[in-house]
Amino acid sequence: MYLDHLDQRFPYRRVTRKARIAHSKEQSRLGKKTVLISRGRNDISIRKPVPTSDVLVFNTLTRKIDQVYGIVSSADNYVGEIKNSLHNQPDDHVKVAADNSLLTDVTRSVVVAAEQFVNGRPSLQERIPESFKQASESPNRKRWLKACDEEMDAHKYNGTFTLVPLEEGMKPIGCRWVFTKKDGDVFKARLVAKVFTQVPGVDYGETFSPVIKHTSLRLLFAIASKEKMQMHQMDVKTAFLNGVLKEELYMRQPPGYSSSKIKGEFVYKLNKSLYGLKQAPQVWNETINRELKTQGFKSCNNEPCLFVKGSGSGYILLALYVDDLLIVSSSDEEIAIAKKKLSEAFKMKDLGLAKKFLGMNIEFHPTFTKIHLGDYVNSLLIDYGHERTRIISTPAAQINLDELQEGKEDFCDDSEYRSIVGKLLYAANTVRFDIACIVSQLSRHLINPSFASIKNSKAKSRTGSSILYGGAPISWKSKLQTMVAISTVNAELIALSYTVAESIWLINLLKELGLTHKCQMYCDNQGTIKTVRNPALLDGTKHVLTKTHFVKQYSEEGWFKLDYINTKENVADILTKVLARPEFTYLRSKGKIRERP
Repeated sequence: MYLDHLDQRFPYRRVTRKARIAHSKEQSRLGKKTVLISRGRNDISIRKPVPTSDVLVFNTLTRKIDQVYGIVSSADNYVGEIKNSLHNQPDDHVKVAADNSLLTDVTRSVVVAAEQFVNGRPSLQERIPESFKQASESPNRKRWLKACDEEMDAHKYNGTFTLVPLEEGMKPIGCRWVFTKKDGDVFKARLVAKVFTQVPGVDYGETFSPVIKHTSLRLLFAIASKEKMQMHQMDVKTAFLNGVLKEELYMRQPPGYSSSKIKGEFVYKLNKSLYGLKQAPQVWNETINRELKTQGFKSCNNEPCLFVKGSGSGYILLALYVDDLLIVSSSDEEIAIAKKKLSEAFKMKDLGLAKKFLGMNIEFHPTFTKIHLGDYVNSLLIDYGHERTRIISTPAAQINLDELQEGKEDFCDDSEYRSIVGKLLYAANTVRFDIACIVSQLSRHLINPSFASIKNSKAKSRTGSSILYGGAPISWKSKLQTMVAISTVNAELIALSYTVAESIWLINLLKELGLTHKCQMYCDNQGTIKTVRNPALLDGTKHVLTKTHFVKQYSEEGWFKLDYINTKENVADILTKVLARPEFTYLRSKGKIRERP
């Protein structure tokens, strides 16, 4: 199977506006039956190297391309639907071709869709329905409707809602079905509320729901590795359905499940939370918090989604990210007890030893714990067609911004650029601190940056901060400073104030976990260190005086010890600017990021 772009016109006879079987003018030479799909000036042919006696049957449609193949097109483009005979032909004998000189975005999409269909990737029978009507008309109708029945049965068992007559004053919200397939062959249907019909202050109040910070997660990994603790993972099934609603909320009956046998109009009174509701995340968070407190867990003041519980055989830590849980303890017995109690309170899925959490792969070794984004990065490479790209040693080359020309056009799609940067941001914020600097710079120009904005950014310094625990970075920051510093000392004081604030938070969090830790802080600017230690030198820091006093106060109280470090040995330098290969690889290795084998 391959896509062929031709520079010359196809030697095929023009057919009517509806797709039919057409013979080639050069049939005697080709000895093949040819099917031509034609619309206006755009020709697409699907050729099969089979005997002329074999007939490929096509059924003419008047539906739009996006209704047949699931791609968005103009209303003037139609396509024939390929029927069963295509599935009986060898995949390696199929060729999809198009006239290169006339190929448009729409026809290019048609070619790809036809190519996928002929090879069965995906076939029309495997298309995911977007509504209950589509599911009921799907070739897999029985399996989709069975999934809907299972979802409704689960709600009845859970007591999610109660059928009541519609009365005056009730303003029911809408709902819809969301369909998906898991592992290729598991058909799933989920009933979801239409949140855009909810009225603030009437249908819901507060909606905020916390999740554990990535810094706290990395600290948890470091503690587990250092203390030789076991880390297990659990998942709460249908988590949002466990929360009891405070508001009186009504919902219309879902498509396909209206009670037509009962006279009058009926709606559902929601007793518990439902997927799609604005308040669903907060209601669930409050529910599991209450349950964990009854089991003896206490949430940390500095990290509300990190829970600790002391016991005679040690202590147990629990991290919560919506419905994903990590249970950490040196006692297997304590982990087993926690799992049992959680399973009694909610429907849980026990995943055993943690292997993958929030996209991060976790590998436990006798002397260290490794976290990486192997699966995530590989999927990115596949999505953007870079599977065979050679590995480069640095995330960016050194660029002279003065060489950029004002008004120079961009040759990339804005939305695709934003999508790529967003995915790289996740990598930079979770594991890959070595790309944080360049990703931060890319993030500043997501919408057609002007030359002036790039030049103006050069006047501001960039904060680079890295905090290590157990020899590896658990917190880092690469951020352009909000003010223009009048000296290097002032720029360093701004960066130092952020690092001190983050360090104080981590020290307090460690205290809540029963761990004491002294903080050794390093700075690569001698003038900054002298300013912190000597009050007589504060005159030159007037416009950053608040930050200076903040650093000075915690230094005098003994929260940290500040010493000098050479810039070449400072891991945080990798977060301030684009470095040459030798410096970059050296500092990256100091940050415990290993070269790919």
